[in-house]
Amino acid sequence: MYWNTPKTFQHDMTIAALLSTFSDIHSILGKPPLIGYGANIAFEIWRIDNLYEMKIMYANQWDANPQDITQFAPGCEDSIKFCNVTKFIQHSRQLFFDNVQEACLKDGENLTS
Repeated sequence: MYWNTPKTFQHDMTIAALLSTFSDIHSILGKPPLIGYGANIAFEIWRIDNLYEMKIMYANQWDANPQDITQFAPGCEDSIKFCNVTKFIQHSRQLFFDNVQEACLKDGENLTS
């Protein structure tokens, strides 16, 4: 049975992981958080006055109209229509590691200290 396999939930987990970095996941997915069939996220990149700006759109169902969720993205909380791409990257950078093994060792040392 396909519906009861790990592949069934990979789409939902990917969307949930991405949206968990946003400031208010409940404003996007509701309470409790529900990810609909065919839910999708689109990152629109715009060039405005020689600056790269972005808009993030989310549809919680394959047939739903996408909603603008830009203001919930890291570094975009004060955005009205667009978010500066550089600002978004700077705020999101803390979520990534250049060296995963080093980061794990550092966290392990913090736990035992």
